[in-house]
Amino acid sequence: MGIGDVFQRVVRQAEERRAAHERDLANARQLQWQRALVLRLLGRRFGELPEEVIRVVESAGAEELDRYADRLVVAKEVREVVEVVDQ
Repeated sequence: MGIGDVFQRVVRQAEERRAAHERDLANARQLQWQRALVLRLLGRRFGELPEEVIRVVESAGAEELDRYADRLVVAKEVREVVEVVDQ
């Protein structure tokens, strides 16, 4: 393996790491957008949100946010959408 091969391998690995980093950033931005949208819709539907609801939504993953969005359509109160564990 010559220096050119090593250099190409290093460049390829750097490009793969950069691409993975860009995917991670895009996923994080998408998740933040989903959280903001769910909070906005909850606020529009139910008014001022309890702090614990905001905390739960802000820490939710994509699947949870999807469930919240589905529940939001039929819920009569915010706690029917977001499960809050009293501490």
